[in-house]
Amino acid sequence: MQHPLAQGNPLLRFRDYMDGSRLEACVVSDPAHIAYLAGVQLPYGCSSCLLISRTDAVLLSPSSAGVSATGEVQVLPYEDRTFVREVEPMRSAQQAFAGILARWRGLRRVGLEPACLPAALMDTLRQVLGAPEAVDVGPGLRRQRMVKGDAEVEAIARVAATCDRIFAAVEEGARAGCTELDVYLAALRVVAEKSAGPAVLDGDFVSGPRTAEIGGPPTPRVLRPGDLLIVDVYPRVGGYWADCTRSYVVGEPSTEQAELHALLVEAMEAGERLLEPGRPAAEVYEAVRRVLERAGSRASFPHHAGHGVGVTPSEDPRLVPGSSERLQAGMVVTLEPGLYGPAVGGMRLEDNFLVTDDGATCLSRYPRRLVTLPCD
Repeated sequence: MQHPLAQGNPLLRFRDYMDGSRLEACVVSDPAHIAYLAGVQLPYGCSSCLLISRTDAVLLSPSSAGVSATGEVQVLPYEDRTFVREVEPMRSAQQAFAGILARWRGLRRVGLEPACLPAALMDTLRQVLGAPEAVDVGPGLRRQRMVKGDAEVEAIARVAATCDRIFAAVEEGARAGCTELDVYLAALRVVAEKSAGPAVLDGDFVSGPRTAEIGGPPTPRVLRPGDLLIVDVYPRVGGYWADCTRSYVVGEPSTEQAELHALLVEAMEAGERLLEPGRPAAEVYEAVRRVLERAGSRASFPHHAGHGVGVTPSEDPRLVPGSSERLQAGMVVTLEPGLYGPAVGGMRLEDNFLVTDDGATCLSRYPRRLVTLPCD
């Protein structure tokens, strides 16, 4: 039976999954799943895991991360560095890990993420617990993450609003003579100034001939009249991401640029009409592709039509050909039509949507238009 509060609580939902899978305890070690279940963003490359039983949850975390306990998750720091003596972080982690596992002696069925658990910690687990039956919980967690609770949707909507502000800042400040790095810095200022709490910005900032390459980091390349500019931003604010894209042109767009961008808008609308529970993800992709193939030989559509967002900027479900996934109420997905050709360059449009029982709700507010930037 589902816990009455489980629908909007990732950890309670996961305990329901544990009960259904007859798991007495779990060791979660994928950083995305730790962030999802514990609400903690850990430093890149550290050895951490979240140990979950039916009654408690303990996060093994390096002391330098400074992670604090939450109402649901205890924190057990291990010493990974000091200023007074040499420390072996993995040995410290193993010792702390063994102390938690000692409570679990005699368990017969345990959930693991073997692809993400460091070998040294796996050795410690075997030494302390022997050889309980191990079940890979990674696929189950990825499936659970696809359907968001209300608090998760609100968090993603706040990040989508940050994307809207980024696009407005680019429209206001970018012009011929600016560089891709200038555009990136304008976006970064929005994230730094407007986000309440820790934030990260990643994305594609490509202009001119680089737009035909779909994406890439910003460079010192200078924007010139007639250039296209793709700004694909995926900020993280707090623990959640959004992923949105707008395309710009320096000066008035050519007839061909305007025609191709109109196809992007039409393709997004075609996909949006199909964002409903039970709809195969592959059908959404096909609806987007059918519109974009009208570009003919001028430009191609070489990538997915969208993907989920959440505690990572790109996750399941994937709107790709051949997908076996069906949409569900509570999923938050992007639609991402794009057209690229060596002669015309590239353009992309991307918004974030919540799938509901009544269809799609768009979380992005910035107008779907080819934005013109001044030439002077």
